[in-house]
Amino acid sequence: MSENTNLTETIKVRLALDVTYDLNGENATEMVGRLRRMCVNGGVKGSHVAE
Repeated sequence: MSENTNLTETIKVRLALDVTYDLNGENATEMVGRLRRMCVNGGVKGSHVAE
């Protein structure tokens, strides 16, 4: 890290992410519901790396 780095500086950025899923037999409506439930305060949380 540079000596000039301000460690207290924060930024807020809105990101949009387009994702394509191979449903592999999953119900599309249920998958969308699960993805929406994983969204928290504008971010996505997951308990597994794959999520």
